[in-house]
Amino acid sequence: MLLGEYAVLYGKPALVCALNKTISVTVNPRQDNKIYIHSEQLGAHVTDLTSIQLVKPFEFILTVFKHMQAKLRHGCDVHINANFSHQIGFGSSAAVTVATITALNTWLHIHLSPNELVQQAHRVIKDVQTAGSGADVAASVYGGIIAYQINPLVIEKFMVELPLTIVYSGYKTPTPIAIKTVENNFADHPETFEKICAGIGKLAKEGIEAVRAKDINELGRIMNAQQQLMGELGVNNLKLQSLIDELLTHKRIVGAKISGAGMGDCVIGIGAELSSINNSIPAAISFNGVTCEEI
Repeated sequence: MLLGEYAVLYGKPALVCALNKTISVTVNPRQDNKIYIHSEQLGAHVTDLTSIQLVKPFEFILTVFKHMQAKLRHGCDVHINANFSHQIGFGSSAAVTVATITALNTWLHIHLSPNELVQQAHRVIKDVQTAGSGADVAASVYGGIIAYQINPLVIEKFMVELPLTIVYSGYKTPTPIAIKTVENNFADHPETFEKICAGIGKLAKEGIEAVRAKDINELGRIMNAQQQLMGELGVNNLKLQSLIDELLTHKRIVGAKISGAGMGDCVIGIGAELSSINNSIPAAISFNGVTCEEI
């Protein structure tokens, strides 16, 4: 997430990008009703079409199967491989959901438009964790830098180069927990929360225009401004702020902020790719979204 956290859940625009970190899902049809899920990183799980129960860490994949249960006549072997950790907030849940839906739809000869795929994957995400904007889903489907809004659904892709430096804080607070914490913190002050969200939404809109104009310096200024509002939401802390301050000591970094729900996870700086910072994660924007091939 570049801009728009929290406010995007309430209909405000957001700016998100896809990274060159990948998850692949391979589906091999079976003649029985068994579903075998295997991941090099997460282990294995076995179920069948008639008795699918949501089991971590495969709850997103299993929810896809539940959504498509009536269309499936046979089981399959599902192989998952990722070149990044699901513990880091790189949208792994969205990516594996999009990949699984795409693989199953290809198997079943079902064609979805990109926007229909975004909507189907977003429903799966919300079924699993109740909250979620779908912005990471849109990035997984389309690739590139995405201007995103939930309702009405607005997705615009930008093919703009944007040097990034991403730094991991060392721990992650699950997004649903972070969202719930913010909701509880502002339960008695809804007008304050609405004011902050309005400010974040305004900045996201300005950031979209900056990307459209390919003005990285302006985008950096806007990201710095939203970081102040992330602090007002209560999702910043000393560790995250120290990482942001370190990023901003580098002259080529023109903007830095928390990326995502906060309370841990990653911070992101734009303007340069710096590998010298501790816990930096090499990554770049990928202009490729989901792809599928039959083998």
